[in-house]
Amino acid sequence: MTEELKPASKTETRTRPIRVTVDLPPADHQALKRWCNTAALDLDLTTVALAQVLRALAAELTADPTDRLDGLDDRLRARLAGAGEPEVDLTTTIPKSLQQQLSLTTAVHNTTIEAAVTEALRMWLAKHPPRRQTVLDAAQQLAGLGLGDDLAGEGDTL
Repeated sequence: MTEELKPASKTETRTRPIRVTVDLPPADHQALKRWCNTAALDLDLTTVALAQVLRALAAELTADPTDRLDGLDDRLRARLAGAGEPEVDLTTTIPKSLQQQLSLTTAVHNTTIEAAVTEALRMWLAKHPPRRQTVLDAAQQLAGLGLGDDLAGEGDTL
């Protein structure tokens, strides 16, 4: 005789923690671990585990919105808006003095050069959106090359 499973009661509340796994790029993991180590020194602790930091961040994000850090929601939403974007490798040359400043600043702020440059580009692009005519000109050039049909979505016209 087999036992039938009873449906879970709607009044039951889960009490066991839920495990969440996150894959991070090595540079982000290194920056987070560096932040944990700095926090441990600042708090006079032997260690601060990455899991503790992630739990604290979850608590901050789910706290009363009036108690959250100013701009946190907007900054996270801006990051999430670009989360599904494919990454493209870009190589450029910058002056040595700027590279030294960038390296020092990213170390002080516990981030990576890649993250800092990406954030700076997003901020610059937000302040300097392309003009409508520029976009139309580029679209017409693509159409002239025969690429318009491949790039346009259903119902789009040039």
